[in-house]
This record gives sequence, structure tokens and C-alpha cells, in this order.
Amino acid sequence: MQFNIHTHSNFCDHALGNPREYVEVAIENGYKTLGFSEHSPCIFPNGFRSHYRLMPEDKGMYIKTILALKDEYKNDIQILVGLEMEYYPLYFADMLKDAKDMGVEYLLLGQHYTGSEYPDGFYAAVRHTDKNILSTYVNETIEGLKTGVFTYLAHPDLCNFLGDDDFYKKEMKRLCLTAKELNIPIELNLLGIRQNRHYPNPNFWDVAGQVGNKVILGIDAHAPEHLANKESFKIAEELIRRYSLKTLEKTQIINIQK
Repeated sequence: MQFNIHTHSNFCDHALGNPREYVEVAIENGYKTLGFSEHSPCIFPNGFRSHYRLMPEDKGMYIKTILALKDEYKNDIQILVGLEMEYYPLYFADMLKDAKDMGVEYLLLGQHYTGSEYPDGFYAAVRHTDKNILSTYVNETIEGLKTGVFTYLAHPDLCNFLGDDDFYKKEMKRLCLTAKELNIPIELNLLGIRQNRHYPNPNFWDVAGQVGNKVILGIDAHAPEHLANKESFKIAEELIRRYSLKTLEKTQIINIQK
């Protein structure tokens, strides 16, 4: 694997290792492109602070650090500075403007909640059987894809719906067809593989294989050594074969500054 643009670091509250450590492991393992994608900062009402995001007070240092590494290692690897961002209808315009003002190059759509995490959103990775939650999740993800600012859709199978399989596949087909029509790749997420999460979801990838989506591997690294985790690569390759997925070695970056 030579291309990964789904990388977190100690700039968020739930990953280990500084960005330089990720860069050095990436170079040692033959990567040609490494993109950093901390969860986007967001100013919520009433002083609410998200527990997993890049903090607003740290965003300047984040950009400065990644750009310095980009220049230092320019002869060894392409380094990109990005963000993983939700499409929250209430806050999206402000989040996108902030990302552009920061100087971020690209965005990944990583939808974790319906509505918003504050004040009353639903965390979609929680087990549930509510068809309305699943449909809302798909609707909002589709709205996000249609903004045209996202390079790819991260962990598209994060919504942990345990209800009727046929309904799940119908809703996921809507999502997959939209991504295909918009020519936006979807991510086979290796964090889910490493941590044995509920994703990759076989029902989702069965649908994606039939629709013929373009698929990109995303390390979703939360520690430098994740970039060198060969076992997760092997399992991903098995899934690719099983569902006849159309994988990309790399994907075009949608630069939000252009």
C-alpha cells in the first residue's frame, strides 16, 4: 500500500503518536502519499466541547506542524493536510469556511451522527433497529456527498443497524448508487478490521460490489504502527476478492482551496 489519507495523531484526543512518527513509519513502509485528517474543529452552542475533535485552539499548530513536515520530507513522500468532517446541516457552512480559512487541502466525509452530536444527535455506531435513524443517516450522508467538497466517503458502513437486512440493503443501495453517480470513492476501513468492529459490514460490501462502487483502502491510523499492520491488509484483500470490489491504488484529491 502506497497511499493513505485517513490518518489521525495526537492532535485529537483519541490517537497516539506525533505526526513526525507517522511520516517516518510511512516512509519506512514504502508509502508515496500520506494525508493527515484530524476530526474537524467545530464551535458548538452553550460551550459544548466534542471529546474527539481537533480543538479550535490547536488548529493553527496542526496546520503549521503538517506543512513543516510536508516541506522537510518533500523528497521522500507527499504529505497532505486535511480533515475528516461530518455533514451536520446546522453547522456545515461554518465548518467548511473554517476549514478553508485554516488552509486545509482536502476533506473526508466521516459521518458519525445523525443531525449533530450536539444538542440531540444519535451516534450511528450504537446498535439499533430504528429504520428512521438508518434512513436519516443515509439521507444526510447523501446530502454531504452532493456538496462536492469531499475526496471520499470514510467508513460508509459505520451505521450499526441490526434490523431487517432487506431494508438495510435497500438504504445502502441508495447510498452506493449516489456515490457512484457522483464518482466519489467509498472507503474500506482498516480500523474496523484491526479492532474487530461491526464494520466492514458484509451486507454493505455485498451491495457495493453489486453496484460497482470505486473503493479505496483507508488505514484510519490512530497510532504510527497502524501504517505497518500487514494482517489488516490481508483481511482487506480477502474482502476485496469475496465481493469483487473495484479498488483504487489512489484517488484524486478534491482540493477545497481551488
